[in-house]
Amino acid sequence: GRRWRLEEVAEDQLGSASASAGGDSGHGAARVDLERAVATLSDVARQVFLLHDVEGYEHREIAQILGIPEGTSKSYLSRARAALRRILRPAEAAS
Repeated sequence: GRRWRLEEVAEDQLGSASASAGGDSGHGAARVDLERAVATLSDVARQVFLLHDVEGYEHREIAQILGIPEGTSKSYLSRARAALRRILRPAEAAS
């Protein structure tokens, strides 16, 4: 399911917010922040991000599913990750 995977993705891609927030309380917060950040992405970027990082599809599979070139899928994913990092770790992105 997508819900629990978002927590793992938040930690994998963006570093563990729960470690700095202390204990389990930060865990749910990381997921909520990530979901909010994902909601700001364009439709295609969001679909690519969810299919690749959350559902585990390969870029060639995503390209077929969405009807876009494989290279476009890769560029949308890197754009999505960069946007999420900016939202979730603004201090780090600014430095």
